[in-house]
Amino acid sequence: MKSKSSVAVLTGIFFLSFLPLAFSQQEAPQPQAVELPAAEEEVSWLWGEVKAVDPDASSLTVMYMDYQTDEEKEMVLTIDARTQFEAINGLSGIKAGDTASIDYAVEGGRNVARNISIETIEAMPEAPAQPEQTEKEPLPAAPIP
Repeated sequence: MKSKSSVAVLTGIFFLSFLPLAFSQQEAPQPQAVELPAAEEEVSWLWGEVKAVDPDASSLTVMYMDYQTDEEKEMVLTIDARTQFEAINGLSGIKAGDTASIDYAVEGGRNVARNISIETIEAMPEAPAQPEQTEKEPLPAAPIP
């Protein structure tokens, strides 16, 4: 019996020795600096007629319809190294009167063009000439009985 009570006491002491570990607090982990991905720029789109091209300032002015206010407005767009051109060879391929589709982003208060596409209107093919129709003589009227 003495051995059973000594085993019970030793077991109790053993469990009590680990009791402080159960109630100890862990140190709060230090927050690590997390690098946030760069915010993607918000790209907008407009379609309109090119009013002016300024190669010295690398910009162009476009007249477009603002569908929120139903008014025609002008926008000056800046061209930079990231601007892509479709179906034209750079700013020199754009002239006043062209119809343009432009993706742009606002950077530092400037409208910077990201993609410029000049739309060309293809001439519709002419309809084939119809042979002239000759006037037909009217049919004689049926006799009235």
